[in-house]
Amino acid sequence: MYEHKIAFRSVIAKKRNTFFAVLAVALAVGIIILFMGMISGFAAEMIDATVESSPHITVDPEDDDDEYIHLYDHFNAIIRQTEGVLFASPVLVQPTAMEHRDNTAGIVLEGIDPRSEIDTMRVDRHLLKGNFTALERSYRGVVLGSILAEDLDVGIGEKVDLVKPNGETASLEVIAIISTGTPKDETLAYARLDLVQDFYDRRGQVSHFKVRVADIHQADKIAADIQRDTGLEAISWMEANKDLLDLINTQQVVAWIFYLMIFIVAGFGIANTLYTMVIDRKKEIGMLMAMGASRKSISIIFLIESALLGIAGVLLGFLIAFIGAYFFSLYEIDLPADVYYGVSTIPIDMQTRFFVYSGGFSLLINMIAASIPAKQAAQMDPVEAIEEE
Repeated sequence: MYEHKIAFRSVIAKKRNTFFAVLAVALAVGIIILFMGMISGFAAEMIDATVESSPHITVDPEDDDDEYIHLYDHFNAIIRQTEGVLFASPVLVQPTAMEHRDNTAGIVLEGIDPRSEIDTMRVDRHLLKGNFTALERSYRGVVLGSILAEDLDVGIGEKVDLVKPNGETASLEVIAIISTGTPKDETLAYARLDLVQDFYDRRGQVSHFKVRVADIHQADKIAADIQRDTGLEAISWMEANKDLLDLINTQQVVAWIFYLMIFIVAGFGIANTLYTMVIDRKKEIGMLMAMGASRKSISIIFLIESALLGIAGVLLGFLIAFIGAYFFSLYEIDLPADVYYGVSTIPIDMQTRFFVYSGGFSLLINMIAASIPAKQAAQMDPVEAIEEE
């Protein structure tokens, strides 16, 4: 078809206009793919940090007036047998005071079974100093959050004292220090469950269970099963972090509005290029129509030119995105972990669908924008176009 030859020759001839039109599309496509990768990577990292720093499911007492779960061994067995559950960790939480020499801090003491806590929460990944598993063998051992250890000015092997409101104390040895990168590091302390139960007269009682599941996306369903089988209140990580997930979804909507605006600007950049071509080529258009070219053929010529410019821009945009992602991977963007839910860097999550979305949507916008000058060219009067100086 002659329309293709004319369109290709015109795009090649107008090098300056072609360059800027292609560059506008390429920059739009490349930048948007990078933004998609950054936002996706940040959201995935935030969800991962949230899921890994908190239980997939938390099982609390059924009655809000009751702070503790009694006969916890019975419920522990039921929870562990629930389909989809990998591990469960019974925990006794006691807000208390801790002293070291002249330093005192308010802490949240968690009495745990060390092996269950490691399996469920993988706390050993956050180990900064010492040996977390030594807590299994040390009845009077304690693990501290990094900021809490700094505030108390205490190190591995040194003694700290738990202090009850009535003045009773218990001396513990610091065997490990962990850093989660979250505000929990300021107040968190782990001790063995049996020690905390003995010291606070809570034998046979825990505050809640932490539960790890095989598929985090099934956490809501598994929580419902646990609640049905135990009669306790089970809350999934999705329910507990609803505000965070809503924030991420809102962020995605705002991002797509931003993408649409960039695509429209790039699309009308091509439309402006084609409009300029229409003005410059009035005589050529008139002669083609005088030689028998239909108005439809004239319109097709300009639409083909738009497609050529758009495809070239999209392919160049893909290349820009790849190069940009490579350089971003070399220089990580650091974030304050205590502000962004434990997220300390923004990884670039480059997915094939981002290239498909960006390229396809860009071409669609380009063709819509190009229809205006294409229609204008097709409606020209051939005699007036030829005679115009």
